Amino acid sequence: MKKIYIVTLFLITNAHAATLTLSQGKVEFKAKGKPALISIDGRSTLLSGTLKGEKNQFDGEFDLELASLDTGIELRDDHLKNKYLEVEKFPKAKLTFQNIKIEKNNEVNFKAKLTLHGHEKDVSGTALLNDENMLNADFKINLADFGIEIPSFQGITVAKEVRIMVQGTVK
Repeated sequence: MKKIYIVTLFLITNAHAATLTLSQGKVEFKAKGKPALISIDGRSTLLSGTLKGEKNQFDGEFDLELASLDTGIELRDDHLKNKYLEVEKFPKAKLTFQNIKIEKNNEVNFKAKLTLHGHEKDVSGTALLNDENMLNADFKINLADFGIEIPSFQGITVAKEVRIMVQGTVK
């Protein structure tokens, strides 16, 4: 009888839980260079993730294959992936969050943990889910917080702060 009660309680507790999957996910980053007129942009479409929760309260995790990052310049991509991100040792970036409240068409502030380059740090930003279930999130990181050497090549140095934009459809 006790087992039936526990199983019933578990089923009732999880009856309204939803699992949403991120599809068509992509990540973009923007970094300023010095001199300040230089902008370094990159992107990847190999972002996956899930959101689990109920009543607009979600926990989730997004994963990005770092080897898929593309800045549009082959030599810069090689330096980014091999010299700075060391993708053979650290192939993925992971964004993990708990208790994020998501309501359609209402921008929310969030806090999450980003694992990058073997370091896990807290990040904060904003997120918005629109009527078409398109999720947009935006946050900034400091490269030094993740043990990443500040990229520099032929007199151009990347600023320490990098803006990260995440986008995808959740279903």
